[in-house]
Amino acid sequence: MAGGTGRAPLHLALGDSLATGAWPGFPRPWLLEPGGARVLGVPASWFDHPDGAYPALVARACGARLVSLAGSAGTLPRLVGRDGRATPALRAALARRPDVVTLSAGANDVLAGLARRGGAARVLRLGGLLWRAPGGPALLPRLVDPADRDAALRVMAGRLDHLLALLAAPGRTVVATTYPVGDGAETTRRALVGPVNAAIRDVCAAHGARVADLERAFRGHGRRDPRAHRWISSVDGMHPTARGHRAIAGLVLAEIATAAAGPAG
Repeated sequence: MAGGTGRAPLHLALGDSLATGAWPGFPRPWLLEPGGARVLGVPASWFDHPDGAYPALVARACGARLVSLAGSAGTLPRLVGRDGRATPALRAALARRPDVVTLSAGANDVLAGLARRGGAARVLRLGGLLWRAPGGPALLPRLVDPADRDAALRVMAGRLDHLLALLAAPGRTVVATTYPVGDGAETTRRALVGPVNAAIRDVCAAHGARVADLERAFRGHGRRDPRAHRWISSVDGMHPTARGHRAIAGLVLAEIATAAAGPAG
């Protein structure tokens, strides 16, 4: 990755808690910070551990400056409006001409869409219990109505389509991630995470964006796997640990290298 006109390369990070090194993947002291956005009554910044998150690791490996618009509970409307135009924050970030953009987004949008239809409230309320209880993930399909999920997926995919169109620029590499299936449950994958990831892959393919596929890479590294191989927090079975973020950084760096090498032959 090289910046234009002799400048240091710039890496723009976008997304949700997957891009911020969120607790419980990175345990934090039980300390509240004053002010700022709040998640479940707690400041959102308290959840984040950006220095250990994969965007920071990628930027350091590339010798790049890092600009991040990622945040816990992040959704696509923070970046692109219903009219397909960039929000002021994204416009300002793109005006700096980033060389690489990484993106981890979409899951919260689908959950928000389900909430508007009355479904996600049950998923969120029971989610912590489901990830922990033996056989709990098997109950997830009963909490997610496929019709509601598919409607939320269409809205999310439309927003992502607009966003990737805004991010495209000559010489710029865009790498999106999918989401890991933290507990390894096939029912969870089929009910929610798998469809979200499939939509991300499809939209990225349409725009020529690279994909670091965490769903596939994280298999065998869930919270029920041996600790030495675990890339997911044992607390919630969803957020990557420091080891998991290092693995994600490796996947993203591989996609950046592949893009820089250009078409084979």
